[in-house]
Amino acid sequence: MKIAPLPVLIAAILCSTSIAANSTNDTKSKQTLANEIKGENPYFTDSERGWYWYEQLPDEEKEKFVEKLKNQQPEVVKPQKAKAPKDVPLSQAWFRENFQKYMDYAQDNPYDQEAMRTYLYLEKYLRDKALAFGMERQKAVLSEPFLDHTATRPLANFGSQSMNAQATENKDVLLSELGKQSGLYYFYRSDDIFSAQQATLIAQLRDRFGFAVLPISMDGSTPHESLGEKFELNKKQAQILGIQVLPATYLFNPQNNAIELVSQGVQSFSDLKDRVMLAALRGGIIDEQQYQLTKPAGLYLTPDGYVSHGIGMPDNAPETFKKLYLELQMDINGENK
Repeated sequence: MKIAPLPVLIAAILCSTSIAANSTNDTKSKQTLANEIKGENPYFTDSERGWYWYEQLPDEEKEKFVEKLKNQQPEVVKPQKAKAPKDVPLSQAWFRENFQKYMDYAQDNPYDQEAMRTYLYLEKYLRDKALAFGMERQKAVLSEPFLDHTATRPLANFGSQSMNAQATENKDVLLSELGKQSGLYYFYRSDDIFSAQQATLIAQLRDRFGFAVLPISMDGSTPHESLGEKFELNKKQAQILGIQVLPATYLFNPQNNAIELVSQGVQSFSDLKDRVMLAALRGGIIDEQQYQLTKPAGLYLTPDGYVSHGIGMPDNAPETFKKLYLELQMDINGENK
């Protein structure tokens, strides 16, 4: 005997069940119709009146029908008007609107104990609320590196010192590269004590980082001995550059003949280095990424070994913030076009 496959048997059972169910439904329909006939259904006993939907209901029946429809209508619930923030008691908006009034009244009436206690209760509530906000804020900040400032720059003294040293080292390396690509114009007068003081620091930039220095005399005299004997006379360069005080130092980019201001007036050696970096950035000798390496922040390494330059906005940032940030970027890009 050959056994039919299991799927075939299941299909056969389902088919027979469906047929039986349809047969039962037909029987029930026939029984209902028969009962209606036995109960003298008006349609069959008064068939000459035709289909019922052509008939008009009597006025009394219409009124009953309309009343029944009214009773069956769902009750319309009017939405309650949401309170504005300022209407919510003890909210921040409420405090901005009212707290000063309670304080003023208590100060104007210091012997009114109820007024004083009311003010103090409000003050304590506000302090407790601020404390709770501060604690929750700290939780949120510490749970996301993007919000945590220490993920960009350490607060620990030893960590910040290390990052400062790293930034200084990066700056010196970049200045050495700049010294190979650019030069400094130095405007001075021989009878100016400040020009003589600044000349020694300009000479340090030359000796330490390799900058070519061209002294330009405003009175025809030789420069300070630290800069050597070679110099040029001012031929309206100072007027063209708009120099107002001496000494004045400018960075020259020979690749595009651009001249950028470093400083006018005496600067410390550390400030001179920072100003040279900014001038190089404005003049296009270095880019923003290179410049950021000289700042004591964002110098942590990524897992891949690259400098992080800070932490970018995460994908799970609040949608409202991302929308506002995108609108800002679109505005900035539109202005730059």
